[in-house]
Amino acid sequence: MKLYFIRHADPDYANNTLTPTGFREAEALGEYYKDFSFDEAYCSPLNRAKLTADAFFRRHPGRHYEVKDWLREFDPLIRVPYAEGEVTPWDFLPAAFAAEDAFFSGEGYFGSEWLRSGRVEELYRESADGLDEILERNGYRRKGRYYEAFASNERVLLFFCHFGKMSVLLSHLLNIPYVLLAQHFECQPTGVTVAVTEERKRGEAQFRCLRYSDVTHLLVNHLQPSFAGRFCEIFDSTDRH
Repeated sequence: MKLYFIRHADPDYANNTLTPTGFREAEALGEYYKDFSFDEAYCSPLNRAKLTADAFFRRHPGRHYEVKDWLREFDPLIRVPYAEGEVTPWDFLPAAFAAEDAFFSGEGYFGSEWLRSGRVEELYRESADGLDEILERNGYRRKGRYYEAFASNERVLLFFCHFGKMSVLLSHLLNIPYVLLAQHFECQPTGVTVAVTEERKRGEAQFRCLRYSDVTHLLVNHLQPSFAGRFCEIFDSTDRH
């Protein structure tokens, strides 16, 4: 089985839509994957994800995606010692993040004082359970840190969602703390990430990441990925700090 996680295009948060660049990115995604075969598709209820999925599905007449509320952005607010207000539970300042030993200790990171200040673990579990429900319907049942392949197959499932939510879902599949994925990996707008099952022993499967933030569909159309989700490359820059 292959799972495709597709981040939405460049967002216009203020107007609950995509930017002009975002619409071009979404169209490039749809055109590049116009002959792509898949079995099921799911989408976040947020408009930026639905607009991205719509551009894809215009090339697949007669096919539809199912909206899942648990695919919405992962944004429970938390408190950190270096900021006055609440922040989202990723994109931490590097030195403060590195000093939090709990973030580097398996699932111990849920016990971090930072994360316990919000609904992080609760919403993480909700997302993981939502994904596992779909996987079990398709022949793969979670069993600790791997999956029981009771009806193994080569089906292809699509998930149109958000960077933070992708970090959570990959964390669950790959058994990596989501804070490490979100802090050190950036999926660019319309980036495509692919995870595939490996069943080396009958009935026992794990997921492995084949591609992360693939933007070939943008590059072949001479589009540079937009900056959304990134921070300044150097401090003396006008980019987002």
